[in-house]
Amino acid sequence: FSGPASPLRITRRYGVHLARIIPTLLTCREWELTAPIRFFPHGPPPLLRLTSRDRYKGSAVRPEAFDSRLERDFAEKWGTHPRDGWRLERESEPRFTGQKVFFPDFTFVHADGRQVIMEIVGHWTPEYLQAKQETLRLFRNEPLLLAIPVKQEAAFGDLGLEIIPYRTVLKVEPFLAALGRLPSRQA
Repeated sequence: FSGPASPLRITRRYGVHLARIIPTLLTCREWELTAPIRFFPHGPPPLLRLTSRDRYKGSAVRPEAFDSRLERDFAEKWGTHPRDGWRLERESEPRFTGQKVFFPDFTFVHADGRQVIMEIVGHWTPEYLQAKQETLRLFRNEPLLLAIPVKQEAAFGDLGLEIIPYRTVLKVEPFLAALGRLPSRQA
């Protein structure tokens, strides 16, 4: 692990906290872990190397593939085959700007290489909606389709994003129509 935690002083407690991720890691399909073992006072530390190919099993339960029934139902409606050249991927790639990371709910990937991310805003608290607005404001230059409950549509209208309102379920047709309005990739 590197990043914000790396400058911290290395303590046994720090190592124990990082080790707690291993049961969750074992539930993933493809993974790799390399960690120096800082136990020996002299010489380079030995490395612990584990991968999913080592076939270790854990007792942790694999987390749900979808954050909500709304997401799951939409993915099931879309299906696994492309529609008008677009296929649907679940949380495919995070987006970065400065120190902020954004994990869109879905990515539409066209056969010609175009990508459009999709975020679903649920029926949540005012604090959640405000935080979501701030995040989307940072990433509004991304090709992004935004699914918004009808009641929240006005609160997100100033972001300049393509909004697809919904009441209780997400329908495939409005997304296909929005994707169809995008310019095609020039050769």
